[in-house]
Amino acid sequence: MITPERRLYSRQEAQIEVTVHKNDEKIPATMIDMSKGGIAIISDRDIPPGTEVKITVNFIDDYFFRGTVKWVQLHDEIDKKTMYRIGIAADRLIATEDIL
Repeated sequence: MITPERRLYSRQEAQIEVTVHKNDEKIPATMIDMSKGGIAIISDRDIPPGTEVKITVNFIDDYFFRGTVKWVQLHDEIDKKTMYRIGIAADRLIATEDIL
């Protein structure tokens, strides 16, 4: 069965190192795609849906946005680590030209 596309914005693939700030915790992750409405990351940490986070882009000192984790999927095992694909909705529109 084909499910309808629910995305509001088209996605652009990326491979950008980011840090997810969850409370006082810093979680390394890789942004794998982005749109005006949010991002998808890969991380070895499972972050539950509903969690509010701050995302900083590692190579741009002053660029960050806040968002809410919307979904988590078991992604794959990389270098014997369990990895998760995580979708994060942004609290404001993301300008891809500011990051890429």
